[in-house]
Amino acid sequence: MSPEQELTTVRVSSTRGRWSEYTQLSRQIKQAGLLDRRRGWYAARIGSNLALLAGGWTIFLVLVLSPLQALAFVVVQQGLFGLYLGCAFAPNHAVRHLHAVGAPLRLAPATD
Repeated sequence: MSPEQELTTVRVSSTRGRWSEYTQLSRQIKQAGLLDRRRGWYAARIGSNLALLAGGWTIFLVLVLSPLQALAFVVVQQGLFGLYLGCAFAPNHAVRHLHAVGAPLRLAPATD
């Protein structure tokens, strides 16, 4: 066996099975540093994406709309976004409230 093959060959312990193979693979991945967290890299990526998004919307609002129209656009957009989020999360809050007061939970209307 050549030295290159010896370095890349995985030695299997006497315990055979999928867990021992997984454990060995997990150790190799950790030793190689493939799961190390790169918080700075992700922070830079997210920050640059947010800056580009904000810059794109600002350029759109400045070049296409008048200042009053831009303000109205932002107000309406934020209002609709708030309404959308309220509608999305309201059913969850209602179920929590009903559960807290001990009301029976019915997922479908009762048909008598």
